[in-house]
Amino acid sequence: MLSLSVLLCLPLCVARPSPKFFSGDDKAKYAGCALDVWAAVDALGLASLSINSAVTDCKGDKTDQMKTACAGSVSGVNGAFFDVASFLSAAASDCAKDLNNKAYCASDVVAVLSSLANIAGSAAGMHSTCDRSKVSNRVVMGEDFGARRLEEFQASLHAESSDTSTVFAKLPAEPVIAAYRKQMDDFNKTVRELTNEASIAAIKYKAAKKVNDTLIAQCVFDVSMATQFLGRAALAINVAAKDCTPYNIKVNGNVGQKVCTVDVSGVINSFVSVGQFLSTVGVKCALDSSNAPQAGCSNAAFNAVAAIEGVVGTGASLPLTCGGQGEDYNYDDFILP
Repeated sequence: MLSLSVLLCLPLCVARPSPKFFSGDDKAKYAGCALDVWAAVDALGLASLSINSAVTDCKGDKTDQMKTACAGSVSGVNGAFFDVASFLSAAASDCAKDLNNKAYCASDVVAVLSSLANIAGSAAGMHSTCDRSKVSNRVVMGEDFGARRLEEFQASLHAESSDTSTVFAKLPAEPVIAAYRKQMDDFNKTVRELTNEASIAAIKYKAAKKVNDTLIAQCVFDVSMATQFLGRAALAINVAAKDCTPYNIKVNGNVGQKVCTVDVSGVINSFVSVGQFLSTVGVKCALDSSNAPQAGCSNAAFNAVAAIEGVVGTGASLPLTCGGQGEDYNYDDFILP
């Protein structure tokens, strides 16, 4: 059975609110505020989709693939809620007039947890989608369930048919009874065929409708997240152009280097995240799950890169936020005498 998370290429999102603004005079922080709130809303939507996926993947047959899919879905739920907390914590500083370094610190701590959850989820996702030998011959979700229902229905009809045969076996083998038995067998066969076809069609329709509804929702969130991260990349490039100048790094020393590292890390992470979400848009927005495993593999690989990079970037940010070094950052511009 193809898991729902594999079929729908459920995306993860590495919470990396970047860049950070250590001065209340920088008006660009309000653009960061808007992006933080935007990302938090999208992450909340992804959390609900992750819960839906986990409910499906963590019940039923306990095959190796389903166990892996369940682990990935649960990691996605944890990561999504960590993302919401991280973005909202960053917004507490970006949307305020003055620097709130404690909020930035909380954002970074939760971002580390998000990155770890995303690494686990990406590993599960790549295991489920990137091994072609295990996914090439899988059936679409719903067919296994329909086949199981069909087998149960046939078994019940067979039992009834057996009882009927036992009764008729005790009667004299007269031509009338023989003809009646043949008519009943033909009638039962026709009923089974019609019932089986109708049941399978209904099950497939319900399963396909559920998948399509979820694909549409994910399409909307993926496009929204890709757009948000594209805006965040532009903002990070603008901030990095000011923070990473030789003069600024010379004036601020080690603190300036860390701020520059956080900015550049934010640029890289944002572009990787854009690729991550766009990698599955073609599958979801076209309501075509035929290439879901390939798209899911690409999505998981992008997310793994973003998560690992997120740990590096957050490691540079923690001394600035939780260590308080960001409060000493000097934003003086280089002015020619």
